[in-house]
Amino acid sequence: MKKRALVLGGGSVDVSWALEFLKDREYTMVICADGGLVHADQLGIRPDVLLGDFDSAPEAVLAKYSNVERIGFPPEKDYTDMHLALEEAVKRGAECIDCVGATGTRLDHTLVNIDLLSAGEKTGAPITIYDAHNRIRFCSSRLSICKEEQYGKYVSILPFSETAEVSLSGMKYPLTHESIRRGRSLTVSNEIAGEEGVIEVFSGAVLVFETRD
Repeated sequence: MKKRALVLGGGSVDVSWALEFLKDREYTMVICADGGLVHADQLGIRPDVLLGDFDSAPEAVLAKYSNVERIGFPPEKDYTDMHLALEEAVKRGAECIDCVGATGTRLDHTLVNIDLLSAGEKTGAPITIYDAHNRIRFCSSRLSICKEEQYGKYVSILPFSETAEVSLSGMKYPLTHESIRRGRSLTVSNEIAGEEGVIEVFSGAVLVFETRD
């Protein structure tokens, strides 16, 4: 069984969704990036590690987890708490990482967290961002999505690199060796037509969004 890590960030979390989403999932480790501890507390999850500058988690909540391992950083640092938490998960042997609390009202943080998905390619530990409406992944080779297991009705493929050459099969709007580029919306809001949708990337890289309203 793969070593799977859950990283909880300080973004927006729909607690009722998260309780249902996490109830049957097992994780080797749980790392809270600063304010992610608030979500862990709401969800009844005891983290293995608390990490960050601890400027977002209330003292009362921090006190409840005083015996949990802490890795502190100064507020003036080069990387975000989420970035550091992802690196820590890899250091501890995570082979795949699920992120909850990585999206929200701080669009700068949301965008950089999505950008960090590419790090999973370099470390060999794929990273997936989940929220109540989205599953977001990075792809530079091939990704298949079973219709029964898809996260929402729509599948959007956005170039991560300036351009990417892709083929889409099993989709309502198929493509064959199409060159897609940033700044165009050609591959937004596709749908899986058959039992499985397949995304193949021949050059460059893409972000794959499975979304629901």
